[in-house]
Amino acid sequence: MQIKYLLATILFATLFINSSAQLSPDNTFSQDGVVKYAPQPMAHNFATKTAILSNGSIIVAGSSQEDPQNHQVKLWRYTSSGIFDQSFGTNGVAKNNALINMKPFRIMDVLIQDNGKIMVLVEHKDLNTSTYNNTLGSILLMRFNADGTVDNTFNSNGFRKHNPSPAFQYVPLSLAIGPNNSYYVSSQAIETGHFSCPIGFGKWCISKYNNDGSLDYSFNSSGFKQESANKLKANTVTSLAIVSDIKVMQDGKILASGYLHNFDSAFVNFRLNTNGSFDSTYGTNGINLIPVNNLGFGISMADKSKSAIQADNSIVYYTSWINYNPDTTRVYFMRTDANGVGLSNYGTNGFLKTSYQSFNDAMPCVRSNGEILLPNYKKNGTNQSVNFKYITATGQINPLFGTNGLLVTQPITNDVFANASRITDIHFTDNESKVVFITTSSTPTYITMHYGVYRYNFTAPPTIGIGIDQNFLNNDIAVYPNPFNSQMVINDKNQNDNAILNIRIMDLNGRVIVSKEMKNKSTINLNFLSEGNYLLNINSEKGLTSKMISKR
Repeated sequence: MQIKYLLATILFATLFINSSAQLSPDNTFSQDGVVKYAPQPMAHNFATKTAILSNGSIIVAGSSQEDPQNHQVKLWRYTSSGIFDQSFGTNGVAKNNALINMKPFRIMDVLIQDNGKIMVLVEHKDLNTSTYNNTLGSILLMRFNADGTVDNTFNSNGFRKHNPSPAFQYVPLSLAIGPNNSYYVSSQAIETGHFSCPIGFGKWCISKYNNDGSLDYSFNSSGFKQESANKLKANTVTSLAIVSDIKVMQDGKILASGYLHNFDSAFVNFRLNTNGSFDSTYGTNGINLIPVNNLGFGISMADKSKSAIQADNSIVYYTSWINYNPDTTRVYFMRTDANGVGLSNYGTNGFLKTSYQSFNDAMPCVRSNGEILLPNYKKNGTNQSVNFKYITATGQINPLFGTNGLLVTQPITNDVFANASRITDIHFTDNESKVVFITTSSTPTYITMHYGVYRYNFTAPPTIGIGIDQNFLNNDIAVYPNPFNSQMVINDKNQNDNAILNIRIMDLNGRVIVSKEMKNKSTINLNFLSEGNYLLNINSEKGLTSKMISKR
């Protein structure tokens, strides 16, 4: 038994010694893990999306304004070693000169086709500064060849600006590639004249385009499906629903996920057949609703709530709430299973709440196993830091990541662009051994803006468990409440006299705080502990297993 505990202590100490190496700048990428794009004087270069190519090269998509009359969508490419690739497009920049002065508002998505072509989804916005309600918005699709030249086989000019219904203005949100390089776009539709407050005038929309950019009329007979929120939930307070992510499944069906307005307080997912009708074999009449109004938090609007459909068709939902004094962001996460049903055992009561000291909107990066890397760019005087949290697949902050669950990195010190940066996109590489993310920064006077491309080496924090199936802890032993306040109960649910022999509780420095023999069920007084995270070791007939516990 002592040997088992010794092994646990050694492993625990090893994890903390190596925690600083879990995420660190990759010095094979531009020598220090970061590339800073230096703009021309008085220029603005916003980078909002990235895509990683199979050879490790990185596409950065954004917009550039070199003077008030020249505002363009631009793509930049960097080699796997972080070198600016001047063979891409024209002198390293891909752009479509037919779109000069169209003033695209922001890049929403970038996808790489199997043939190497690059599809870019852009929100085009013609801002009406005198009467914002009369602002015009459109879906803008752009396609480039793999070498960065304009692909004129797409709509004859390399782009298509489109409003599915002439009576509505559109905010595109997500892009998916379908069979034969067709394209699906999810967007928010707003009745013309009501752009500033779409609560009673908004709808959700999914449109489909052929490989050449034309509408595919086999989808819903019109090429698009546009509906009010009450198509997803009966008796909604508002007509507004947001479809923030879409995925084309192997059989051609379309899986969509998003949320209703905070007044209606629900995340939602649904599945459509290839003809645009609801798939009645999915959920209830093709729809799953996940209410949040009884969980103590609301759904934030204005792009601060998102969803991400995973490879196994499970879905991660999250919503951000920002306080500016002091700068703090609260983030709430929920998950579904592969059938779109909310997981009641995720986090606590079906959700995880966490926070960080930054006004950076949540930008989670989800691994294939369901674990989440959550970054933020924190201002810190003249030295900024890029900080990370790591969320387990069951919705817990992993305290073995970094120090007490927070890993702090400083890729750039003495940054003249201090206090005005944010992370705008993040991805794992295919083998999940590296993380690529981009930031947009501005000078303190906002005269110029630039972006940074970062690549970090990544090693996932391990899940602790020695010589035992973790299902034993999940199925046979109850540990509650967790988090706890003053007492914790450990109960052998099968009432096996010899199942549990003894337990130990250790702090995050590996120091044993509680050591206790027990049988069947024990209530442990932990009122003397300080708030924080601890490691519970349970020694049983089946071996030794561990669980993270928290005092709040």
